[in-house]
Amino acid sequence: MYTAIFTAIILILFVLKKKNENISFNSIVLRTVVTLCVTGIFIYLSEIIVTYTYDYFFAKKYEAKVVKYEYTEGDSDSGPVPIAIVEFKNDKNKILQKSTGYGTSHPIAIGKTIQISYNEGDKYVRNLTFSEMKLMVFFIIFFFGIFSIAFVAVVMNAFGKNLFVIWRLVSIILVYVVFPVFLLLFIVILSQVIWTYFYSEKNDVSILALLISGVFLIILVTLFLGYIANRFGKLKTYLKKPKKKPIKSFDFNKRIPK
Repeated sequence: MYTAIFTAIILILFVLKKKNENISFNSIVLRTVVTLCVTGIFIYLSEIIVTYTYDYFFAKKYEAKVVKYEYTEGDSDSGPVPIAIVEFKNDKNKILQKSTGYGTSHPIAIGKTIQISYNEGDKYVRNLTFSEMKLMVFFIIFFFGIFSIAFVAVVMNAFGKNLFVIWRLVSIILVYVVFPVFLLLFIVILSQVIWTYFYSEKNDVSILALLISGVFLIILVTLFLGYIANRFGKLKTYLKKPKKKPIKSFDFNKRIPK
C-alpha cells in the first residue's frame, strides 16, 4: 500500500514538472515500473531492519536451543534446504517448538543455543543471534544501501534536482567498496578450494581444479593488492594535498617608515 501511494505521488510530481511538454506513454510506464520496484524493495528491506532492530533492543528475548531441522522441497536444480527448529519456554513456562522461518545450506548446529524474540501466536521466531546468519545480514545491509541510494535518486529526480551528487556517491562506492569486496570474495572462494584439497577429509577437488584455482588466486591477489595500493594511494595523496594559502592583503595607506 505504501509503495502504491508513494509511486502515485512520484508520478503526479513528474506530470506537473513536465506539464508544458509532451509526455509519452512509454516514459510514464517506465517511470512507474522503476518507482514501484525501487520503492517496494526499499520498504521491504526497511521493514526487516526496523523489525529486527526493535526486537533486538526492546522486545522480550528467549533462550532457545536448536533441536532438529525441517526441510524445504527440493527441485531439479537444488536439493532440500534445512530450516532450524528451536525449543524454548514461553512466559507460561510451556515448552514450544518453532521454526526460524528461513533455510540455509549451513544451518545452525543442533544443540546450539541462540537468542530469539517471540510473540504469542507467531508462526516463526526471530533469530537475534546475528553471528549465526552473517551472510543473510550482509546481503540485507548491502542491498538496503543500494536501494536507499536509488530511492533518494527517485525522489530527487521527481523534484527536478540535479543527480550529480548521487552519481558521484555511486561511483565512489563502486570504486572503493563494491569492486574490492568482490575481488576479496573470489579470493576467499579460491582459497577455500585449495584448503579443501589439502585439509578436508572429504576431498572432492581434482588436481586440475587445484592448479586452475592456484593460478587465478595468484592473479587475483596481485590484482587486489595493486588495486588497493593504487586507489587508496591516490586518495591519500588527495587528502594530503596542501590547501591554497590565502593571499595576504597589504595596507598601502600605511606610511613607510624612513
